[in-house]
Amino acid sequence: MRYGISFTWLRQYDGGSPSSNTNSQENLRGLAKRYGINQKTVAKWKQRETVADRSTGPKEVKSTVLSIEEEAIAEIVNRGAKPVIPNKSNRVTLHSFSKRVYKGRNVIERCFCLVKGFRLVATRYDKLARNFLAAVHLAAIVAYWIN
Repeated sequence: MRYGISFTWLRQYDGGSPSSNTNSQENLRGLAKRYGINQKTVAKWKQRETVADRSTGPKEVKSTVLSIEEEAIAEIVNRGAKPVIPNKSNRVTLHSFSKRVYKGRNVIERCFCLVKGFRLVATRYDKLARNFLAAVHLAAIVAYWIN
């Protein structure tokens, strides 16, 4: 139903019988004026058999390929990794995880966050890998010392 009009209203106003002069200009003009819409829109609606919206897209699913996220999860599991992050509330297939391991992971994530707070580490001004690694070590020591 569009613009608050259903086809039953159009058919009632029209007389309802297909044998009546449904495509006359006067009738279309009257309906368009009554509902405040275009005459061409009224003519299109009168030709339709049903009130339901027409479906768009493919009629049936043609692919059984996994999504990118599902492929990544499958690859990680095939390599022997186990999930550490807890399930989302809307997840259909639940996986098991260890709360103790998740807490340890959280500590490591917070450590990386503190180290990235140092401008030298975040922007990586050093050209050599050994100098950058030394800067990361110094930043980790200072972050640990402050906290």
